[in-house]
Amino acid sequence: MNNILIMLLVIPLVMGLVSMLLRGREKTKLCKVLTLISCILTFAFSVMTFFAGDLTLHIWQITENIPFDLALDDLSRIFVLLFNFIWLIVCIYSFEYLEEDKKQERFFGYYLLSLFTLNGIAMSSNIMTFYVFFESMTLVAFPLIIHNETDEAREGAFKYLFYSVAGAFIALGGIFLLVLKDVPMEFKAGGVGVFGSDTMTLVATMLILVGFGTKAGLFPMHAWLPIAHPVAPAPASAVMSGIITKTGVLAIIRIIFYYIGADNLKGTWVQYSFMVLTLITVFMGSMLAYKEKIFKKRLAYSTVSQVSYVLFGLSLLNPLGFTGAILHVLFHSLIKNTLFMSAGAVIHKTEKTEVQDLKGMGYAMPVTMWCFTIAGIALVGIPPLNAFLSKWFLMQGALSSGMSDAIRYGGPAVLLVSALLTAGYLVTISLRAFFVPEEEYRLPKNEAGFEMKFAQIVLTVLIVALGVYCTPLVNYINNIATTIMGGM
Repeated sequence: MNNILIMLLVIPLVMGLVSMLLRGREKTKLCKVLTLISCILTFAFSVMTFFAGDLTLHIWQITENIPFDLALDDLSRIFVLLFNFIWLIVCIYSFEYLEEDKKQERFFGYYLLSLFTLNGIAMSSNIMTFYVFFESMTLVAFPLIIHNETDEAREGAFKYLFYSVAGAFIALGGIFLLVLKDVPMEFKAGGVGVFGSDTMTLVATMLILVGFGTKAGLFPMHAWLPIAHPVAPAPASAVMSGIITKTGVLAIIRIIFYYIGADNLKGTWVQYSFMVLTLITVFMGSMLAYKEKIFKKRLAYSTVSQVSYVLFGLSLLNPLGFTGAILHVLFHSLIKNTLFMSAGAVIHKTEKTEVQDLKGMGYAMPVTMWCFTIAGIALVGIPPLNAFLSKWFLMQGALSSGMSDAIRYGGPAVLLVSALLTAGYLVTISLRAFFVPEEEYRLPKNEAGFEMKFAQIVLTVLIVALGVYCTPLVNYINNIATTIMGGM
């Protein structure tokens, strides 16, 4: 069964390299076929991981004390399935979006290489393997942002690279401080059991949280995200906001719950500092999104806020907060990919990039705007759509945390204010699109094609379905939370 781990890496790696070697318009169709086959196969293998049991695979020994190993556990199964499913859906969307693009082979090549690094991140069994894949992902995602090669794309891509590398080096500094203790590097549910709450461990942990939090858009290392995401092609924007930001989340989960141990951080200045940063980011991102007039940039600021919902849940260091955080990872990924694909469809078909120009768009692109509307309402947290459930668990996690009233009630208050702001910056777009005098904004029908509509509809159906029925998923995540935290 270890072949599953190998195939999840080899397929996107080999196919990505082959795609970049293809040149010429006559080979574009072959490139698309290879990309689609690769995404279908890796998705199929990601489903198989749920029937494979826990797996480990030794790749090579970097040094005597640094192995390069892969492992499959309950947490990695969730992320592997999420990464590969979204990559398949966005792949289908991108075929129409990039139809006239002259650099499709390069895009799809790096698109598959990014999936290779994402699967490596999800399946890393130790901190150094994780870091190698994490840094590799930064490099192979860079061409997706700079793809259009405009001045704005170059600025956004280099800002992404600068912040990502800076964050990774901050995290590496923390890792070095931990390694000085001569501790095991392997991840273990609940922590490796050798750390305490000493000053060096806490300082190292804070450095790692801020460093890896850069990829998740955590304040004060968030500034790259609203610059880089809007300038990339819509397929890249979707996966950057919906998926790649979640690698920072996964890094923080591994460090807190599978390396340091949550019990060593509970009640320390690290927990409180991290929690304050998450709440600042939640409010700040929502406020900036509310004020933003550019369509895709508004969605990017929204990601800054919503990913920190996840980080806030993790900072609570209790099972309810953890369950809410993992649920929001999944639900936000579905929602934000839908929102960015809808925005990309509008821009692709109409070239309208500002919110004020979307009046009457519901008449011109009804399917696209209905998908956008349902996803937007879900992100606000309106039942029975999916994000209501994740936000409910986050609220319950805060209220039952046993912390001071400032946290128990202040945290949920910030989340509620953010939800109101989310309604202000998303639902108003839908109102502008649908509820205007038809005779005043009688726009011609200009709906997206089959591939773009199909991708949006699939994710929208899941947004509704997982809101209505999510019991097996909640139970699965609860089991993980119990394993890593017990009765905390």
